[in-house]
Order: sequence, then C-alpha cells, then structure tokens
Amino acid sequence: MALTPTPIFCCSHITPYRPQILDQESKFNEFLEWARLTVTIEVSSDYDTSSPVPEYAVQLVKQVNYGPLESRRYFIPHGERSGVEFTEVSEKWLIEKNFEKLNSYKNFRCTLHNKFFELNLYRKDPVNTHHWRANMARPSNEIDLTINPETNPRGIPVAPFVDNVTDYVSTRADVEPTLRSFQEMISKYQFMEVNTQRRAAGLREKIPDIKKTLEMVKFLKMRRDNNADPLETNFELNDTLYARATVDPADTEEVYLWLGANVMLAYPIGEAETMLTEKLSTAELSLANCDEDLEFLREQITTMEVATARVYNWDVVQRRKDKADGKGDEDDDTAKGPSGA
Repeated sequence: MALTPTPIFCCSHITPYRPQILDQESKFNEFLEWARLTVTIEVSSDYDTSSPVPEYAVQLVKQVNYGPLESRRYFIPHGERSGVEFTEVSEKWLIEKNFEKLNSYKNFRCTLHNKFFELNLYRKDPVNTHHWRANMARPSNEIDLTINPETNPRGIPVAPFVDNVTDYVSTRADVEPTLRSFQEMISKYQFMEVNTQRRAAGLREKIPDIKKTLEMVKFLKMRRDNNADPLETNFELNDTLYARATVDPADTEEVYLWLGANVMLAYPIGEAETMLTEKLSTAELSLANCDEDLEFLREQITTMEVATARVYNWDVVQRRKDKADGKGDEDDDTAKGPSGA
C-alpha cells in the first residue's frame, strides 16, 4: 500500500542536540546516512513476510520544538552492510513481530524550521512473544510523552495518572521497562522545566528595560506635544563616559531604538510608542505563560513520580507473593527500589 511521498527530515540543516556516543552508534549512523540521501519515501504498511525479520528498527518522532507532535514513523533496514537501505513499516507490523524499545536514543533539531526530532532504537524480543511490554510502541500511545494527545495551551503533554497499575504492567517482566519509560518522561519534563525557567528569567530582565524605554518615549512625545523648553540631559557614550546634550522638542519626531545584535532603527515617535506597548504586552503575556507552564510541569513531574512509586510498590507486593509461593529469586530480599530503599 503506497501513500503520498513524505520527507524523512524537514531539510538538510538538522543538527545533533546534546550529542553522545552510544553502544548502538553504528545503527543510528546507518539510518542517518540513508535518511540524509533520501528526500522522500513511500510509506509501506505491508512488508514482505518472506523476508527475514531485521535485528533492529528505528522510530523517528517529529514535533514542533517545545510543541505538539507531528508524526511518528518506523523504519527497518535491509540490504548489505556496504549499502544499507531502510523501508518504512507500520506500528502494527512491529507489534506483530514483537519489537521492544531500547533505552538508546538521539535527538536532533532544526532551527530553520523550528523542528525537533528524536530517534529511538527498537529490537526484536526473542523471549516475550505474546504481547508488547510497556516500553514498546503500543503502550507508548498511553504513556509516551510525545504521544499523549491531551496538552496544556502551550502543547505540553499531560502526564498519565496511574490509577490501576495493571493497566500498565501485567507481569513482573513488565516492571523494568515501564519504570524506564516513566523515568524518560520525568527527564523530558525536567528538561522543559529548565528551559522554561531560562525563558522566564530572560523575560524578567527584558520587561524592565522595555518599560523604561516606553516611559522615555512617552515623555519625549508629551514634551513635543506641549511645545516645552529644550531638555538638557546626559547621554551615556560608554560605561564611564557621558556627554551633555540639549534635546529640542521640535527634533523629537523620530527616536532610535536598539533592536539587538548591534542593530538600531529609527521610528516615528508615535509608531515607537505603539511598537513598545505591543512588545511589553507580549512579553508580560509570555512571562505569565511561563509561570503557568512551570506550575503545570511541576504537577506533571509529581504525577510521574507517584506513578513510578506505585509501579515499584506493585512489584514489591508481587515479589513477596512469588517468594511465598516458592517462585522468588534468592536475592529478592536484597532488591532495591528506585531511591535505594
């Protein structure tokens, strides 16, 4: 089944985000080398069942930077090592072939198109063949941070509330991957929290400067409209150097505003007041949104920490039951929890 050709990445300007060398580095390199040379691909939901099942698959998650999810695609390799190519398959195919998600990923972003990409590695599970565990793609529809459709107004996903642990784990074998998935989600929320704090700090520095500039523009406009006497003032030329000058209200038809990056632009005084008023309103709204997002993120982190504790406690209860039935491991008594308890 062939659909409309779709680009792999948004463009060729993607760059690694927090790059690191992984044990599975060669597999990521194979996919990236192929993807950068492949402009489009026809999505295939059906794979030749007579072909051997590959040892790994790659998930490509695409989303707006700090925004909503745009797509989630899966690719499997085929061909010789000297020229590995990839075929896109459906999530259903991976489920049927019983692939599991590894704790191995790489992130990329494109500042040109404001996109963020995450590559996740999957492998075929040779043991558990009757269902996908909590760290695989089917449960990720419910617990993966980038997939949860419910978000706040800025597109930050809502953390899943684990009311019934058995909705996420059915056996003790499911506990470890589920806890790992939860920990990944906590890390992502913490990453967004740090970036939101930085954004808020930057806005708190800019807003007083915008207010001072706006007050000065209003002051000059008022003196011009009232035909006031010339104003004598000091201009800062450097950190410790000032020059005295006289400002005639008749000469204040325009003001020069710093836009940043060593760029200054002349504005008619009326337009300057309007622009600064709008800029101040936008900055204050952004700061209010940042504060709201920080409170929201703290709530989601707490929710995930509670979920982690519930899954771990469920595992402790099951371990004790298995031990009472003579099925427990000898080292069960020495098992430690997420916090070393």
